[in-house]
Amino acid sequence: MNGKINILLSAFETQRHVTRETKGLGTAVTEVQKPSKKAPQKAQVPKVQVPNAQAPKPSNGEEKAPRPNESKPGSYASVAKNASTGAEWTKVKPTRLCKKPEALIVKKTGEASYAEMLRKLRSDPSLSELGSHVRKIRRTQKGVLLLEVEGKASESVPKFKSDLEAALNDLASVRTGAQRIALSCSGLDEATTADELHSCMVAQFQGLQINPEDIRGLRRMRDGTQIASVLLNANVAIPVLKQGTLIVGWSRCRFTQDVRPTRCYRCLGYGHRSATCKDTDRADCCLRCAARWTETTRRVALRARPTERP
Repeated sequence: MNGKINILLSAFETQRHVTRETKGLGTAVTEVQKPSKKAPQKAQVPKVQVPNAQAPKPSNGEEKAPRPNESKPGSYASVAKNASTGAEWTKVKPTRLCKKPEALIVKKTGEASYAEMLRKLRSDPSLSELGSHVRKIRRTQKGVLLLEVEGKASESVPKFKSDLEAALNDLASVRTGAQRIALSCSGLDEATTADELHSCMVAQFQGLQINPEDIRGLRRMRDGTQIASVLLNANVAIPVLKQGTLIVGWSRCRFTQDVRPTRCYRCLGYGHRSATCKDTDRADCCLRCAARWTETTRRVALRARPTERP
């Protein structure tokens, strides 16, 4: 009991905000717990040293040097600099676009199945050259047939398209295409239109195949400039990103790859699409807060934004 009282009194000595009544109460408890002359005295418990108490300085006036492990770091930057001394730093570069194979996309318009159309194409002797250059045959996410053509035969893709259309007649429609990616063109002035951006891209990029409808999402930024989203073939986008800049009017604009995570609009999650989603269906929920839409929230949203539907 005496040892605990000593610890309590030592704590009072180091505390700044302790009233006199509290200190007097501790002293009174100590006086009560003192042993009488008749009772055998117990061994005195040594006074506990408080860690916050400052150690006495040496008598010769010299201060004790701090130990190496007790020195505090100045900042996180200094710690990182000391830890990376002698180490080699490598600069992180953006992901490099690789050339994608050209493809022929076959979408059926009749009652014949894709297996029957493939048997017909294989038996046609005029398509033997196409068969020697086909790299892979697979289905797309929309369920249409896709024939990947080798890179060395990319110049013959228009000829292969016309041969497929002649062989299939009215059974299916054929179009060319490869993987398409989105590029962001930033730094456009307020007077720039989508048609002006399209004409400048065609004039400054030689051999660029782009349609006016491929330029979408022209929107205004806070600083008064505009940014546009341009959808291009992956093979066409490589030289555009390599050049990097475009002069539109009096402005020098910059092209960057628009990288967005894959999102499922069924469960509102990331990393997969709705075709392969097995999670909870949240299609009637808000994309931002995932709150389920009700008739009241729909009316409020329509009243606030009459041109947009929730």
